[in-house]
Amino acid sequence: MGLSLSDPNVRRWLAWVQARRVHDIERAGGELGAVSTSHYWLNVRPKNEPDAKWLEASVAHLGIRLIWLRSWAGVEEDLCSLLGVTP
Repeated sequence: MGLSLSDPNVRRWLAWVQARRVHDIERAGGELGAVSTSHYWLNVRPKNEPDAKWLEASVAHLGIRLIWLRSWAGVEEDLCSLLGVTP
């Protein structure tokens, strides 16, 4: 199952979660404006590097970090490499 980041309700919820996490970090004595990633988006890297940078920037304020895959066909190999396990 997936969620659409074009859904304003999903984006509003993610923005709220991100704001609460940053507030909690700051309240605990952390850096003001701290960056906190709590959600990950697996996607195939665009062929155009500026497109990849734009996608990363467009969701960073929501606390989402993009994990770039080489291809959907190789997702098992990429995830195993990320986790340091053998497929």
